[in-house]
Amino acid sequence: MSDRKRYIDFNIDIGLITDENQAITNGLIDLVSSVNINCGFSEDSPIAMKKAIQQCKFKNKVVGANIFLPDSVQNPSDITPDELDSVILYQLGSISAFAESESMNIEYVRPCGKMHRFMVENYEFCLNVAKSVKKFNKWFLLYCATCENLEKVANEIDINIVREISLCKPYKQDGLVDFDGAEISDNGLLLIRLRRLMNLSEIENVDSEYVKVPFDTIHFDFNADYIEGLLKEAGEVVCTR
Repeated sequence: MSDRKRYIDFNIDIGLITDENQAITNGLIDLVSSVNINCGFSEDSPIAMKKAIQQCKFKNKVVGANIFLPDSVQNPSDITPDELDSVILYQLGSISAFAESESMNIEYVRPCGKMHRFMVENYEFCLNVAKSVKKFNKWFLLYCATCENLEKVANEIDINIVREISLCKPYKQDGLVDFDGAEISDNGLLLIRLRRLMNLSEIENVDSEYVKVPFDTIHFDFNADYIEGLLKEAGEVVCTR
């Protein structure tokens, strides 16, 4: 394997910025190239969204919308296509307003939590999310875990996609993320995963076998205790875009 550094997008979610976590949050923003800002159906307040936008502007980072489903939605069938459309447009409108007020642009959309999982597991749901995103802005990139549904949607409605992989997530035999599996938190193992991923586009699955996965971005979990140390060490292996 080559020791030569490669360039890749390091992506992270940024939630509520408080006096207690502001220094840590700012440090994490420095270590990534794109930042997902929570909007709409999360615990964050409008002022938190505004502060996050301002920090990303100051640090010249690419900004995306981290969109959610309401807590009442537990299955794809719990929300109609029209309701889903309204939920997405509401969130994209709110964060776009804050970005515009700071002379910034939202570049992409990343569904989070249950919305993300449903996109991977349910094609019609994935298609409806993509249609809403494209309706709001046809130039938006749609981030999602690498999966067949994402590829099919991209071909069907001609939306620009970004294939996401997460170092800490377990992966099934077919290369799909295992949302129910235990996450990996050992930095040594995560760095081994990163090196193999960058050199061979392979990741170890739950059967301890290696499977090839296409990817354009690596997502990091903001709430993980080990995140800052991992990002610093990962920067020795990979250059962020």
